[in-house]
Amino acid sequence: HYAVALRTGWNAEDVAVTMACSNSPMGHIHMDNGSITVGTQGAWLITDPGYQQYMKDAEREFTVGPKAHNPPIINGVAQSSKAPRLIALEKGANDTWKTAIELTGCYADEAGVSYAARTVWLWEEGVVLVADEVRLPSPGALAYHWHGHEDAAWWIEDGWARLVLRDKVLWFQASVPSISPEGLVRLPGSWGPLTLVSEMAEAPQVVWWVFSCSPEKPEVDWDAGDTAVSVKGRVFELKA
Repeated sequence: HYAVALRTGWNAEDVAVTMACSNSPMGHIHMDNGSITVGTQGAWLITDPGYQQYMKDAEREFTVGPKAHNPPIINGVAQSSKAPRLIALEKGANDTWKTAIELTGCYADEAGVSYAARTVWLWEEGVVLVADEVRLPSPGALAYHWHGHEDAAWWIEDGWARLVLRDKVLWFQASVPSISPEGLVRLPGSWGPLTLVSEMAEAPQVVWWVFSCSPEKPEVDWDAGDTAVSVKGRVFELKA
């Protein structure tokens, strides 16, 4: 009732990804459905503030404001309801796990969303794929906020972001070129984590994110079309 979790195994070198999925009426449970964390070797490299500051200051905005979580902000509108619908949780072929959550009801009408969903794959190769499908009457603006581990070092190069935490390395990239050094900021109220802000003025119907826990960035081919991507020679497809 609160989250779904995928993992390649239970050893230190394995990779885990969690995604918020809660319809709890409790105010302590944030309106962050679809928000993911990615971890390996005892640390979460992609994180979420995960707590709530009660005093009305910058830290409260950082922990529960629109930039606190990593589902897309759509046309300037963040989630305002807890109405997720789990539509997939399964183990596929070739050591792959998949989950998907419909998020349509999580956004208010002013976002203009007719359908929104986040699909996540975890591949035993240490790869996490995220596909955000957002249907709007016309191309709309999306904004993302990816928080990193508070002790991680960041590097941005050629549209890729890299996080390094001691011997752990995480690379990630979007299908829409939107990662730049200028997007790496420390949001007001942050107690340490840096945030990568990625803004897309006219996003396509499907936005992909590729994460890879590996020393070297993976080979990614975006030419498979809006509904598919090839990572390390393997095609992942968002089927209708």
